Amino acid sequence: MSPWKWFGWMVIALMFGTALVAQASATSPVFVSVPPLVPIAQTGYYDIDGAVGGSVTVGRFTVRVARGAYTGVSRITINVPDPSVLRCTIGMNPPRTTFRTKPNLEANYSGASAAPKSFWWINYSPSTTKWAAASVTTLNTTLTKVIQPLAVFADHGVAASKTNW
Repeated sequence: MSPWKWFGWMVIALMFGTALVAQASATSPVFVSVPPLVPIAQTGYYDIDGAVGGSVTVGRFTVRVARGAYTGVSRITINVPDPSVLRCTIGMNPPRTTFRTKPNLEANYSGASAAPKSFWWINYSPSTTKWAAASVTTLNTTLTKVIQPLAVFADHGVAASKTNW
């Protein structure tokens, strides 16, 4: 598709408040668009003691670790390569293989390009090189957040629906 034709479809999609998802697939998903809080890529981290719990926020993303979630201290890193879409990479060092309570990943979707009722977390699997739907997605419309328990520390994103990628 030519850039001008693509741009025309995006303008139409934005005028009607819908997300363009026609070209999405498991290897190339379309993430929910949001107004960027800052115009550049962001990275941040925090060293969290699993016995105490805590959180780290970068842009629209927050990882929350409950008190007693794991033993020891791990650095939780969030990388947001493009702040205009709901996609991030989460890292944990040293990695933990067992959790008493899984950390939660939250995304603030305020100003999103699509209706939130159908938002769905998708996660990238390096072993299959594909994106797959998260087993659990919680939508909190009061706080404008999409939440998932973190089963893997990797690439994560929010698609407009479970079938739009």
